[in-house]
Amino acid sequence: MDTGVVVIAGKYPVSGDFGRFTAGPNYVLPPPGCGMFTAPHLFPKVAVNDETADVDPVLFENTGSYVMWGYGARTRRFPAGLSELDGGGLRATVLELIRGWHPDLVRLVEGSPDGSVSHLPILTSIPVKPWETGPVTLLGDAVHSMTPFRGIGANTALRDAQLLCRTLSTGGDLADYEREMRKYGFKAVRASARSADQFASESRIGRTMTRGMFRAMGAVAKLRG
Repeated sequence: MDTGVVVIAGKYPVSGDFGRFTAGPNYVLPPPGCGMFTAPHLFPKVAVNDETADVDPVLFENTGSYVMWGYGARTRRFPAGLSELDGGGLRATVLELIRGWHPDLVRLVEGSPDGSVSHLPILTSIPVKPWETGPVTLLGDAVHSMTPFRGIGANTALRDAQLLCRTLSTGGDLADYEREMRKYGFKAVRASARSADQFASESRIGRTMTRGMFRAMGAVAKLRG
């Protein structure tokens, strides 16, 4: 299902320190209606890349350090024909939308290669009714794909794998696995969809609540560290 939120994402190559952008993830929540996030992917040394780089050496390059960024908003806030733009056109669109923002954010977008910038409509699954258990089952995105805004899709898939492995190794009922998986899996889907909605919220009250949520999450992360 289309959430009505669109993200334009890119990768800024880094070879050294880039302040707060290389220190950890960041969420940028300006006035209601849009948002931006950044996440560093830092590698201690360049290694031999895998075969995916042969397909697109910029988009799939995964050996050099970079900062991933994403600008998100409701579809209606973007110009028409967004899906037809190439990387350079998408980058120019974001630069126009973040005009007046902090210079470091502008630099992040400006310095991203055309081939690394892409258009990502944000989709989510919806709860499915129980099915008749057979010799083939489902896990991860095959059944409960979710938005990236909570960052919990991979962990939920790993939880599926652990539960399925335990069920099979102990002679359990596969239907029990599917029942439990649907319960927590679609709970995660709903939470993720709410986060996507809050990220692009056009409500000032909603935006204030979102800022408070991210501050609390940051404080908890520091306590755990």
